[in-house]
Amino acid sequence: MYKQDFRSTIIVNATAAHSSGALSILKQFITNIPKGSEELYYIFTNPEIKLTTDSKYVEFIPIDTNRWHKRIIWDALGIKKWIKRNHLKPSLIISLQNTGVNLNKSIPQLIYYHQLLPLSNHSWNIKKKDEFILFVYKHFYSLFVSLYKHEKTHFVVQIPSTKKAFLEKFNVSENHIHVIPPEVPSITLNNIDKITFGDNKIHFIYPATLFVYKNHQILLQALHILKTEDYATFEKIKIHFTINKDDLAPFNNHDEIEEAICFEGTIPFKQLIAYYHSMNALLFPSYIESFGLPLLEAANTGIPIIASDLPYVHDVVGEYSGTTYVDYKDAYAWANAIKTACYSNERFKSFTYPTEKGNWKNFFDLVEKLKINNHVSI
Repeated sequence: MYKQDFRSTIIVNATAAHSSGALSILKQFITNIPKGSEELYYIFTNPEIKLTTDSKYVEFIPIDTNRWHKRIIWDALGIKKWIKRNHLKPSLIISLQNTGVNLNKSIPQLIYYHQLLPLSNHSWNIKKKDEFILFVYKHFYSLFVSLYKHEKTHFVVQIPSTKKAFLEKFNVSENHIHVIPPEVPSITLNNIDKITFGDNKIHFIYPATLFVYKNHQILLQALHILKTEDYATFEKIKIHFTINKDDLAPFNNHDEIEEAICFEGTIPFKQLIAYYHSMNALLFPSYIESFGLPLLEAANTGIPIIASDLPYVHDVVGEYSGTTYVDYKDAYAWANAIKTACYSNERFKSFTYPTEKGNWKNFFDLVEKLKINNHVSI
């Protein structure tokens, strides 16, 4: 049995945070809970994730919502029953997974929103295997954002262009959407040696999983163009993908350009930084991103960046002098940009994201502002 005492109680819903960006956000959240805070934090987590904290005021409660129906039931009914059963009266609900929960509308909710699919104008074909889940995500999140938001719901997004898109999609007051960037660790190259590839090739890297919107296809098309129209440049190129060879099976004719591709699979962070340090440029053709962390990682090392000419790129590295913008749909433009980068070894002044644009202190200042002092029943 959990006990409510004189401290305010904050409920944190993070059952879906089990990998990649969502898990990073959860870990950063836990690390940045203000020292000396005496709020009671009950954090609902995925049972497969092991988390630790030094705070005696933080309790992790594992809840299995790995299947869609389990998450829907938990958000709609389960969390309410758990809170009532344990006689708690929360002063704030925090969701780190894009959607709110079904509780008394007198209780403020603060939702960390980082799912861009519902905000995109792209349509996904439900009949295609690699697009079905994108279709589900787009409509699932749209539905449940609308269903559980109320007058005391606030949202945190990572960049200004997401705020703009969110306002266009959902009926939310502008002053209820707060732009707070994620924590971006500074990269030092002091102990990172450059990699000697020893093949007289010009190396590029695109660190991304193989979702459709990551747009690997445009780079494959660019390579086909170079092979057909400028073989002398094509034979110099090596693009490193952080995927496995079998992942490209759905794409047609990739075997014809495979000599220009290096399949890395998942690589450790330190090795990724060594790659940034050693290559001619980062390629980043993705057309849906909540932030685009590799952009900042690469800018921090000073290498050229060739990226989609989209608002999220301008938000993140628009102030970095090494960024080249390319229409994400134009394979010829990508081919030309890659070709130009082949004949330049320029490096730029290291760029870090301005801390005045926000950090976790801003988030917890917002927590303090939103929480209610008089506890209410669910």
